[in-house]
Amino acid sequence: MITGKILFRPRADKQGVLTKDVDMLSQMAEYLDEGWPPDLLAKGERTHEYFDQQGRLKNVSGDVELRLHDILDLLRVKPDDRPHLEHFLKLMLHLQPAERATASQLLNHPWLSL
Repeated sequence: MITGKILFRPRADKQGVLTKDVDMLSQMAEYLDEGWPPDLLAKGERTHEYFDQQGRLKNVSGDVELRLHDILDLLRVKPDDRPHLEHFLKLMLHLQPAERATASQLLNHPWLSL
């Protein structure tokens, strides 16, 4: 929406260690600079396939490619607009589905009226 580019581009490695699913989960958490909520992981039927006992993703290097604030820097978002845009995006992309904003809530967000 903002950049006109795809936000997440999951990749798999040739050895089959890193799958696209794991890379997608990794990119989502890295982008928001958050860890996966333990209560969400506890509910997942396949959590054990992707996460270890401490809630860390398996087979991920831990190298952070790009976080939300990095992308806003690259986009050269105006300083006055930045807090509103960052808040808008975090509401939309929250890792906990129950805490994600609805489309109606987002339509009323201050960033859309700037």
